[in-house]
Amino acid sequence: MDLSAHKPNYQSLSVKDLLEARDLYHYHLMNKANVVGTAIGLYLIRDSDPPPAKVRAESASLPAKAKGERNFHNSGVRDALE
Repeated sequence: MDLSAHKPNYQSLSVKDLLEARDLYHYHLMNKANVVGTAIGLYLIRDSDPPPAKVRAESASLPAKAKGERNFHNSGVRDALE
């Protein structure tokens, strides 16, 4: 059985699961330079960003680029499989 081929379905997590995970990792996350808070909910993706599947395929070969601030005006919720 190849465990690396397993794709997690995060949409199946309950609110209780999300709150427990946030509580466990809150202190660790808050010590990161770019983290200002922790919350549960939907993840916002910039409107100009490619679909997440394409990003995963390209991320191994390309260096990270500065994209500017992500906010409610330039981002939205998209299907992870998009």
